[in-house]
Amino acid sequence: MTKSDNYHCEAQRQSPTGWIARGVLYTLCYAVIWHFIGTATGIQLTHPEFFYGNLALFVVTGVCRVSLGFLSANFINRHAEICNKLFSVFSWFQSVHFCLLAIYSCYDPALESLVLPMLTAVGAVVALRVLYRATRLSTVGRTITFNVQQSHHMIHDSARSD
Repeated sequence: MTKSDNYHCEAQRQSPTGWIARGVLYTLCYAVIWHFIGTATGIQLTHPEFFYGNLALFVVTGVCRVSLGFLSANFINRHAEICNKLFSVFSWFQSVHFCLLAIYSCYDPALESLVLPMLTAVGAVVALRVLYRATRLSTVGRTITFNVQQSHHMIHDSARSD
């Protein structure tokens, strides 16, 4: 097994912790934003089936995302790729669902009060994800640089001891 394979396997083993943290954060994010927008605009009173049905869908997909992190470590180690793909599917589903709600509110005259808050929320969520990715990538870049420098020093130290 090569060194990059070892890093890949280690990253897959550590990912359930990340799944739980991100799953809970984004589940709460979408459900709370939808609940706040719905109550602020009065949609939960005028269109309760629409409001609560979408809220339930956000919660159910969020629970599915979080539940992946609670599978046994043995199962996750054997099926890390499948678990990671399922997590991604649930994540994308929530994002697409939220965006489709924003688009639908633009075209349904009965949901006119949702247009500005939903479009603002979509913009805010996208901006936060971009910032998160940029921060994460810069941190990963620093870690990779550190690991390369550390490996370089280890190679020179082992060459001197030979």
